[in-house]
Amino acid sequence: MGYVFNQERSVAVNLTRLLTEQVEGALRALEKPGASQEEAIHSVRKQVKKIRALFRLVRSELNKKTFRRENAHYRSIGHRLSRLRAER
Repeated sequence: MGYVFNQERSVAVNLTRLLTEQVEGALRALEKPGASQEEAIHSVRKQVKKIRALFRLVRSELNKKTFRRENAHYRSIGHRLSRLRAER
């Protein structure tokens, strides 16, 4: 499903809400009973990709420093997860 922005709210409010949803989704994937570690890593990596896509979507509304910092942060998480996946 695509992102739904509430036009009555600011970009910051929408971004916070959507990021919270994505992070909570990643946490649920890690806590899912019966899921293998490979499945959990895969699910979290997908959530991280969605988070980075969200930042790219609102990039023009963010200052460059904020975008670069957040993008680098989530890219780093994705790389670490990728290494975990490769070790399996």
